[in-house]
Amino acid sequence: GDKEATLKPEQTVKKADEAGIKAPETPITVDNSKALSDADKEKVKKAVEDANKDGEGNSTLPEGAKIEVADDGTVTVKDKAGKEIGTIPADKTVKQDETKLAVKAPEEPVAVKDPKHLTDAEKQAVEKAVRDANKDLPKDATVTVAEDGTVTVKSGDKEATLKPEQTVKKADE
Repeated sequence: GDKEATLKPEQTVKKADEAGIKAPETPITVDNSKALSDADKEKVKKAVEDANKDGEGNSTLPEGAKIEVADDGTVTVKDKAGKEIGTIPADKTVKQDETKLAVKAPEEPVAVKDPKHLTDAEKQAVEKAVRDANKDLPKDATVTVAEDGTVTVKSGDKEATLKPEQTVKKADE
């Protein structure tokens, strides 16, 4: 008969700690754990850098290593040639501020004629894109799109904001 072998993830995927990469002691609390701001990404990057230092404060990461932070906080560390050395899962790097709502930005920003002045039709397209990216939004959630593409999502007493650069881009003429 056919023999089948199943490899467990731990046999095929090198975990960050085996690669000698340490996760931060404490995850960074962020307003929106599904769409980190650039400032949040910088904090995560710094926390990972700080976690990977020896007693003298020197980096224990390979020389020239790059720390990349994804929108959801997942960290990928690459060597200077760009080869992946290890990853740190998002739950080790960020935690959601419980007073705020976690909302994903659309995969692709909506193309609009004038990003500073959205038409009603464009606002509806942005709202739809945000709702499509967040199928798990509570039924009572309201999605408000401002004229400049800023999106505010409210549910109960929690809210989240997506910046215009996460939701709209100028359409190619």
